[in-house]
Amino acid sequence: MYFQAISDGILDEDNMIQTWITAPDERVRGSHKPMHRQTRQMGEAFISGNGNSLRYPGDPESPVEERANCRCIKTTRFRVVTG
Repeated sequence: MYFQAISDGILDEDNMIQTWITAPDERVRGSHKPMHRQTRQMGEAFISGNGNSLRYPGDPESPVEERANCRCIKTTRFRVVTG
């Protein structure tokens, strides 16, 4: 959805920030704990504690041990640009 709006020139990718949020319990995967609140530019990969790149939770291009039963979420917010 965001990428289509960026492609159409409706949104500016440089003003979009994504944040990785882990589930709030003790069952969080060890390699995802250091990812909690990692912030990246839109389209930039997150880096797990194992050094793997993930575009988003459950990323099918990541190793199965990073994506299977992942309960994390990714949020996206927009920087306010004035003037």
